[in-house]
Amino acid sequence: MGKSCDTCEFNFGSVCAGHGVRSDNGEDTYGMTMKEAKKMFQDGCKDWGISLEAFVKEQNQKKQARKKKLYYNPIELPTRIKFVKGDQIIEISEEDCFRSTEIENPPVYLDQLFAAVKQYDNIIIELTSHNEAYFWKKEKGEDVRVPVRGEINLSEFSNGGGYLRDRKLILSVK
Repeated sequence: MGKSCDTCEFNFGSVCAGHGVRSDNGEDTYGMTMKEAKKMFQDGCKDWGISLEAFVKEQNQKKQARKKKLYYNPIELPTRIKFVKGDQIIEISEEDCFRSTEIENPPVYLDQLFAAVKQYDNIIIELTSHNEAYFWKKEKGEDVRVPVRGEINLSEFSNGGGYLRDRKLILSVK
């Protein structure tokens, strides 16, 4: 995330509240319009400081980048699902996961669960050896495939997608 008026803590919507130095007349930037400030300081002025909103966005991007990518069989269903938000837990049993084939109550696939991760504190699923997933990690300079099964928290992973999206796996088959 770069320095700019859009990411500055002194951007008060329509005016600048910073105390940088204007490049046109050497005066204080305080009170100049944001439109004028953005034209003058495309890379932020000397008084630039990151805004709370930009800082939170930057930290979330870093956190997401550190997550392991989970690859999975896109047509298999988890055997159990728990949606956790605060002290509320909604559980979908194994029977309900596999019975959900009617149009009004369709099955829930992993890509849909990954899309819902931001709406919950945690989404915990159970994977069996039949619908095992995996992620890659580096060990002694080599990529090692790490199988994942049992109860896992999707909040700890990013969506790698189905097996066919795994470039390492596809390139190793060629």
